[in-house]
Amino acid sequence: MPTHGIGRWKYLLPKEGPRKKRDRLQMKQIRAATDTEYGSLSVKVSGYDMTVVEHYSQYIHNLCNRLRIRVAESYALPTKTTAVMLMQEQGTKMYVDALLKTHERIVQILL
Repeated sequence: MPTHGIGRWKYLLPKEGPRKKRDRLQMKQIRAATDTEYGSLSVKVSGYDMTVVEHYSQYIHNLCNRLRIRVAESYALPTKTTAVMLMQEQGTKMYVDALLKTHERIVQILL
């Protein structure tokens, strides 16, 4: 199935200079919370329809930009597939009734 650009979020971030290959492999530090402010806050959006999850995470990202809340990172987690099995009324044989795909997106914001 074509996704038609779903999952792209780089255009929502402000432009940055070029990065070196070594910078890509390093993990970013998580800011610790203090008495007056929180550290980084992760907003998790999950659902069964990829377009709805993607649009809602884009809405959160744009809302944070409008409210001048800094978005540290926005990324997608791998899709999880769950098989729903049904059992016949008489017998022990089970068969697959449906496959549920769960899509997840994470938006990390700094407060």
